[in-house]
Formats: sequence, C-alpha cells, structure tokens
Amino acid sequence: NKFSDITFGINFTDIESKPNSPVVVEVFIDLACPFSGKIFLTLVKLREDFKKNNIKCIIHHVPQPWHPQSTYLNEAALAVKLIKPNIYIDYCLAVWEARPALFSDEATLNKTRGQIYDELAGLAEALGADKAAVRSKLELTEGGTHMTKDIKLITKFHRKRGIHVTPTVLVNGIEATQIESSFTYEQWKEFLAI
Repeated sequence: NKFSDITFGINFTDIESKPNSPVVVEVFIDLACPFSGKIFLTLVKLREDFKKNNIKCIIHHVPQPWHPQSTYLNEAALAVKLIKPNIYIDYCLAVWEARPALFSDEATLNKTRGQIYDELAGLAEALGADKAAVRSKLELTEGGTHMTKDIKLITKFHRKRGIHVTPTVLVNGIEATQIESSFTYEQWKEFLAI
C-alpha cells in the first residue's frame, strides 16, 4: 500500500473511532505558530480527560507560509512520528519550548535549512530518537525531502477541508469558532461538558 506511511492526523488520545464515540476533536496546528503552541499545551493537560470521556483528539499539521521555517518544523515532527512515535507529543512540546530561542521567525532569519534540520534532529535525539534516522528523513532528494510527500498530502487535506489558519478546531467535523488559543483547561472542560 503506497499510502501506509503517510501521516494525515496524529491520534493524540490513542482512542480509535467507534460508532458510538460521542466526540471527535480535530486540532489543526503549526509548530511555528505561537498560538498553536498555547492550544497544544492545554490539550496535553486535557489528554487524560479526553481518554476518560472517550473523546478522540486528532492533531493535524498545517505548515503556514508566513513562517518560512514552518515546513521544516512540521517535516521534522512527522519524521519523528514515523521513527519513534512514542515521543511525538514530547517532541512537539520540545519544539515549542525551544521556539523562541531557536525556531521563531527572528531566530531563523539567518540560519540555513540544514542548520534548522540539525537543531530539530538534535531535539529528537535528546528525547531518545536516533538523530541520524531523523536527519536522514530530512535530507534532500529529487523534489524535496523524504517528508515532502507527507507535507503535500497534509496540505491538500487541510486545504480541501477549508482550514487556512492555526490553530483551528473542529468538533465532530464542525468548526468550533468559539475556541481560541487562549482557552483554558477549565473552558475546554466546560465546552466539552466533561
């Protein structure tokens, strides 16, 4: 199957869809977006609540063109998910923690693509991933990196669904426009009635 290695969405709560699952929350994020970082940090706090209440939460990556480094950050996260899936959430947290110093628009202005990839692979290594394996997924091939196919498909996926900014949240397929990045743990629990 040529699509077996493609990551359209990350099952954040490890809950499989069931016909009677009451709620599916989809969160579209960009690792270069500070507002996505805020919502992701809150989702991490809610993860156990989601599991207890059979709420499936799916994370979708949305590289934003106004953050030139965005594709690199999201490529690296998808590579980590393929190579060592059990550190994916911690890896995203590490990228957001390092973002101001290493991956913000200002911090990346004079860095090369290779330098950014090396720093991203170093973060993965600090969490137990094989740095060389992550870095190899980010090597240039004809037409991009080894992750370009995934980036193209996730981009097509979010564009077809009308998602253009991050973070965007869908609940059971409907955009929840009242949810903002500043939503607190308590506001999420109230919104989802959990």
